[in-house]
Parts: sequence; structure tokens; C-alpha cells
Amino acid sequence: MLMHMPHCSRPRYRIPAYWYFTGVDGQLKRKHKGSIVNKKIFAEFTKGAKSAHEAVAYHITQNEDGTTAIQYLDTQALREFLFNSDKVICAKGGARVSPNPTP
Repeated sequence: MLMHMPHCSRPRYRIPAYWYFTGVDGQLKRKHKGSIVNKKIFAEFTKGAKSAHEAVAYHITQNEDGTTAIQYLDTQALREFLFNSDKVICAKGGARVSPNPTP
């Protein structure tokens, strides 16, 4: 089973530190350090959005009671999140699982 990961960015001290994604070859990849800037993350995550109100990213957290919460972000919320938050964020499109991966 192969899992395709959407573009995900993990900040450190409010500065993006890591950006992971699934490459066209199906392998988990990490963007080069020069690409890990909020401006490029915002451009990639909002690419193809049909409107400013369309969900373009999501943030997953675990509540104190152990349940999972998913916050969907439109373009404006993503901008606020990227420039004023220090949480992991993933591009909408979600993870996909392929039961029969090609080698």
C-alpha cells in the first residue's frame, strides 16, 4: 500500500522549516531550503483555487479529549495561518492511499 502525502509545511519558531510532499515517482520528498518560504508555500497551496473562499489547506489537531479536529482554510485564513502561526499545515487534496503501488 502506498500513501500519497499532500504538500505539508512545518514551521519552527514561526519560520517554515520543512516542506514535504509526494513526488511524481511516489516517493516522499522534501523541498530544498530555498523553496521553504511562506510566499512560495502560499502560492503552491492556493494554485488552482477556483475562488478565494474555497478550502485550499487544512490543519489537524488533537483535542484535549483525544478527538481529532480538522480546520479547513480558505485563501485569507491560509495567509493568516502562514504568517501568524507556528503549526503544521497541509494543502487540501488530502492524502491518498494506493492499494497497488507501482515499483
